[in-house]
Amino acid sequence: MKLTFIGADHEVTGSCHFVECAGKNFLVDCGMQQGPETYENQDIPVDAAKIDYVFVTHAHIDHSGLLPLLYAHGFRGVIFATQATCELCNIMLKDSAHIQESEAEWRNRKAKRAGKPDVVPLYTMDDAIGVLDHFVSVAYYDRVEVCDGISVRFVDAGHLLGSASIEVWLSEDGEERKLVFSGDIGNPNKPLVKDPDFLDSEADMMRPTARRLYAYRETCQEAFRSQPFRELEITSFDGLKLRGYLVERDPKEVVICVHGYKSDPESDFCDRSEIYAARGTTVLFVHDRAHGKSGGRYLGFSELDRFDIAKWVDKINEMYDDPRIYLHGVSMGGATVIHCANMKLKNVCGIIDDCGFNSILGISKAL
Repeated sequence: MKLTFIGADHEVTGSCHFVECAGKNFLVDCGMQQGPETYENQDIPVDAAKIDYVFVTHAHIDHSGLLPLLYAHGFRGVIFATQATCELCNIMLKDSAHIQESEAEWRNRKAKRAGKPDVVPLYTMDDAIGVLDHFVSVAYYDRVEVCDGISVRFVDAGHLLGSASIEVWLSEDGEERKLVFSGDIGNPNKPLVKDPDFLDSEADMMRPTARRLYAYRETCQEAFRSQPFRELEITSFDGLKLRGYLVERDPKEVVICVHGYKSDPESDFCDRSEIYAARGTTVLFVHDRAHGKSGGRYLGFSELDRFDIAKWVDKINEMYDDPRIYLHGVSMGGATVIHCANMKLKNVCGIIDDCGFNSILGISKAL
């Protein structure tokens, strides 16, 4: 019984773990590195043809993107995934193969002019189509006996459609072990996907950071809830009652925190709020329109919310004498604070766009 960490063990991309047990070899995820390769992933220590199974936590390319390459190198085993993951991989792996071939074609046009050798794509569309024939779908929460000594169960991770944490039971030479591979764990209260189903601590080992992630998240949530909140209310330009919660510290420095789509301040800022607490910064956590305790039936998608933030800035300026105000937005909140950049809001001296989303065109029009 042996576990080898191949990728995503000092970072969050290129997930791949190799397990040897009961005379079988299997992988949990076979992901492609995304972005700069700060930490080099290890090579799989056996020939691809000797891998019997792959268990895929979800369809994102950093967890599934090297499956066609595995097939190109000789893998002909079985890939277990949820039904939605199988369906999404049918789209995403073909799309990834198209990108590999298109990029190689583009590079080869340049190479030909420069007299350089041809570039070979990492894998081809035939490889992607070939590996898709090896997918087998499994239902959430069914314990599947894969072979003597290995069984698995897929539990909803709430990250995207089909995402799962995978429980693995191993038995070899009279010894039994349970491993849990978390995959990527989603946030609660999101549209389209269910809340993540957090696992208990009976496992002998959880994928690195998973147990610490649960504990850290719970600690942050407890610390967030214990803050001395003061409820504030304003009226939006279109007559909605909007609410926020103020944690008063240094009145000279105030951060207005704007949460993301279908989220709330605790989900998006429970960990980040520790930084502001350590700095002694006053923080206002606002509920976006049509979220939480704020009024409204329709989301503003940052276009309307920027005017709400302008109102909150006015409120802070009324309460404190010449404060330095910073806007910190996460996800859709990131787009909101970026939209505020050209509004010349009084005493706003900094904006933090934390994983904001919007189209470049949309932001450029606002600026």
